[in-house]
Amino acid sequence: MEAAGALPGELVGIPDVSSTLLRLARSGAAYEPTKLRKLLSTCGCKEPEGVLEDLRAAGFFVVRPTGIALSTKAYRTLLFVSGALGAKGDAVFDELRSLEPGLSRYELVREGMTSRFIKGLLTEPGFQRLYISSPWINLLKEDMGRLAVALNNARKTLTRDPEIMVLVQTPSPDFPEMGKTLATLTSLGATIVEKPKLHSKLYMREPGPAGGLSLAIVGSENLTRPKWIELGIEIRNDSYILSRLRRYFFDIFGRISGE
Repeated sequence: MEAAGALPGELVGIPDVSSTLLRLARSGAAYEPTKLRKLLSTCGCKEPEGVLEDLRAAGFFVVRPTGIALSTKAYRTLLFVSGALGAKGDAVFDELRSLEPGLSRYELVREGMTSRFIKGLLTEPGFQRLYISSPWINLLKEDMGRLAVALNNARKTLTRDPEIMVLVQTPSPDFPEMGKTLATLTSLGATIVEKPKLHSKLYMREPGPAGGLSLAIVGSENLTRPKWIELGIEIRNDSYILSRLRRYFFDIFGRISGE
């Protein structure tokens, strides 16, 4: 028996136990306790009665007229356990998303991409590197302040300073506001590369060593003050797409021209 509210070690120690319970959670069916004890025993569980009691104390079961069923909490926990035991992370995430719509990897962004990206650095900290590709950059004072605070907060938790890499179209002397914004970004530690024909808009964050959110916003909006009707897509924790966006950014970042 485990401490009250704790999960039994056999849930992880014997993979067949957790995989069997996960299969039952996916079915959504209700079972008599005696049948559950027999299933656990067949899987190699040494103390099925004690394991069931620990799972009940941990909120793993809901009572139905025809027996007991595994709760949504149980379903989520068992998915995490399956990941710890070797299940593919993307598959686990996609199944979790079916239980938690808020975990959706993709979301349309119709306005405010700039503020959305920068505010996210404060509400969901834990970034090590920022990638910004925007032909025109002219941040509001409020957004620049938020960025400075987010970078300062990140420095307190990281073993090395956060990085900012910026791709921008070669500034025109006719737009001094853009030059001021780029100068401020440079003072915050940004590395800025100018491309005469840049038109890509990409805002991306990469987590630090302790982990965190991987995110990118791709769309029509420059990193500027809100003015036009815009559309973009936010991509969260999709390792395949984000890695391809990262390669694209570095490919452009390292070229002499933007062509």
